[in-house]
Amino acid sequence: MVSRLTTALLLFIYSVTHAQNQPQWNVLMNASISASGYLQGFSPDYLYNAKSPICWTVQGGGVQWLELNFNVPATINKLELTIGHTYKGEPINVYGRSADGNYELLHHFENEQLDGDSLLDFTPAQPWADIEFIRMESPESPLTLCWRHLGLIGFIPGRIPPDFDLCDSTPDLIYYNAQVITMDTANPLAEAVAIKRNKIMAVGSNEALLELRRAGCGTSAKDLQGLTILPGFNDSHSHWISWRQHICEPSGDTTYPSYEDIMTNLSQNGWTSISELNFGRPDDGSGNHFYDALDLDFRGKLSVRLNGYWGSLNDGSEIIDVLADSGRTPKESFSGRVRAPGVKIYVDDPFGTTDILTQGEVDERIQKSFSNGWQVAAHAVNESAVEKILSAYETVLGSESNENFRLRIEHAVKVSDDQLSRMQTKGILASFQLFGPSDWPDQTTFQTYISNTHPEWCLRWKDFMDAGIPVTGSSDAPFNNSVCNYSPFRGIFEMVTRLGYLSRVHASWELDQRLTIEQCLELLTIDGAYATFEEDKKGSITEGKWADLVIVSDNPLEVTDPGDLLNIRVLMTMVGGHTEYCDDSYIPELCESYNSFSVNSASVIASNYLGDETPDYAYDGDPETSWGSGDYAPQWVQIDLMHNYKINGVDLVVAQYPSGHTVHQILGKGDIPGGELQLMHEFNGNTSDYETLRYSAPPTLDSMRFIRILTTESPSWIAWREIVIRKDDDILSINKVENPYTGEISNLIISPLPLKEESVIEFQINRACNLTGVIYGIDGKKLMTFIDQFCPEGHYSIPLNKVRPQQLSSGVYFLKISSEKNNMVKKLVKL
Repeated sequence: MVSRLTTALLLFIYSVTHAQNQPQWNVLMNASISASGYLQGFSPDYLYNAKSPICWTVQGGGVQWLELNFNVPATINKLELTIGHTYKGEPINVYGRSADGNYELLHHFENEQLDGDSLLDFTPAQPWADIEFIRMESPESPLTLCWRHLGLIGFIPGRIPPDFDLCDSTPDLIYYNAQVITMDTANPLAEAVAIKRNKIMAVGSNEALLELRRAGCGTSAKDLQGLTILPGFNDSHSHWISWRQHICEPSGDTTYPSYEDIMTNLSQNGWTSISELNFGRPDDGSGNHFYDALDLDFRGKLSVRLNGYWGSLNDGSEIIDVLADSGRTPKESFSGRVRAPGVKIYVDDPFGTTDILTQGEVDERIQKSFSNGWQVAAHAVNESAVEKILSAYETVLGSESNENFRLRIEHAVKVSDDQLSRMQTKGILASFQLFGPSDWPDQTTFQTYISNTHPEWCLRWKDFMDAGIPVTGSSDAPFNNSVCNYSPFRGIFEMVTRLGYLSRVHASWELDQRLTIEQCLELLTIDGAYATFEEDKKGSITEGKWADLVIVSDNPLEVTDPGDLLNIRVLMTMVGGHTEYCDDSYIPELCESYNSFSVNSASVIASNYLGDETPDYAYDGDPETSWGSGDYAPQWVQIDLMHNYKINGVDLVVAQYPSGHTVHQILGKGDIPGGELQLMHEFNGNTSDYETLRYSAPPTLDSMRFIRILTTESPSWIAWREIVIRKDDDILSINKVENPYTGEISNLIISPLPLKEESVIEFQINRACNLTGVIYGIDGKKLMTFIDQFCPEGHYSIPLNKVRPQQLSSGVYFLKISSEKNNMVKKLVKL
């Protein structure tokens, strides 16, 4: 009898040998790419082409980064980086995220003195397996960074090196037979959208885009059967990261959702971008939501693009000095999805009842922010606060318009006729809410402090737009009655009707400010992109912009009864070509790119084939091409998925003439040397050309690696137009580590970070309690417990060397200290 150890050793040898026999190529060619920045004409896209002499070039020095997202697990055997500048040993860190969400340091380059056009390369002792995401970071880059070529040499299981000369100009995905509302005035409506990596490759007619496909390049074409595609929705003012208490209206229920739950909610409702208007301070780790956002992103859990505005309610004018001391710069990008374009200041309190700052204080803060290049988003509800911020903006702008600076007034709930005219003259951007204003006039604070005089100056959203003032729309979530129904179509409904959750009689001045559906769509797409200086990258479905898309059940522009807006369902949300949410209840095939495995000729063998009708034609996403055996039954085609997967089903698109009785079997087996194929399902009956045979696997089906389609009876030669294998993504669920609120524990500090032998954990116990202290991996797995006892009230200081950090490899971890009533969590980094 073979021992378990012997079996494990055989499997290890088998898998390593199999990996070595895989075709190798630069898997960078399959990745979406993002970068900290680049000089015009020196895009990071040039890193794809080893033949190009052009660098990815960034000027300015300091931290620079490059991110690569494969969206599927890849195996990397070697890293090659050709540097075009004189390399003086500046550190370069290579981080990776695996399919299970684990984010860690993979390699560190340093202290290699090289001349220009030199190669840095590294071959790990064991291949980097199951890598979905790579981040390369140069924390001390020279004044001008020049990377000429990047090679990530390895393979993606189930794929072969594509013919890049042919396939580089071929879409990865085409949506056709759709109603495409582009929000692009040059091309407002279309039938189809083509996507390549993370960007929109083409927009146009069905015929023109379907002609872009090439056999063997694996383009997936999705027939949307008349569904509507919109640009992803952009919330220009929210507090999803900074305000964890959610009061759901109209029920009044209070919840504390996790960040992961919040991200799921955003994607299910079609949001692809949000702006966080309380981003915290870069010198205050205990309350800084910036790190929370980056943690989510590096774990692959940030489902939206996030623009953070530094500052909070209690920040004074020193926030600009703090930003300068920390090295932060305006419009800085920290990752492919986290960015900070500006600062926020409060001129009056959250409800506009009292001005917080004097005119002199407002002038000082705006001047300092403006001089340092920061966009300002100023909270001003009442007309007195609007007057102060508007006067300050007029002073710093002088004779210039606001086009290049985009200074913002947040809320702008009450604006006089004179103020509106001055905003129009200077182009001051009005950022206002679509959720909530319908019910505000019934609130006591609104009646007492805002609408007590000149109510017609309140909530002037239509007046802003009619005057041509730059505008953007938002929710201010989780405030403003938005938590119960956070669909953007709820906000559009409220602005089109001015009907909220309350039954009330509306004044004529309220009804005069109703907007059209098209105006609301602009507010939540292209206008939101303009508000953060990103209209060249997102906000419309335009060639070259990010593939941030939403597919919905109905065309909002065809709605005749506004109440029908509330029935529109989001069916798919995509950010940068990656599907963050999908619902296949309307079209089963819609989500196949979301949870299916695309195969091609490298992973397929067949019993026979006719001429050039090779097996890859059954796996190229094009039902007009087909594999033909060139012979009668029995014939088969077999797919090697390269790893075990939980199979959810198999779809077979028939290529057959004439119609008649057929018998097709689906067989499979797992990733174990030897073993026999087992029958999973049999189709027995009459079939005809273009018919789809669908098999849905039972939950009890074992994981499979090899799938064979065997035809034992047919009136014609055996052929298949298309085969789709539906499988699980095999991403492990992450145990959630809840963030702290209030309770017995407070003031958790770990210093210095990254971890060193002299690092110390400090915290305060406010009431005696039973205490536990645990270190978790970034996947939520408990690694070690260092406290488990009753502790009296007082201040505690624990040297980290007593926690045995030397047992932790390089990477990111969480330290959690818990009592019965609350807990505190800190991120740990060990280099």
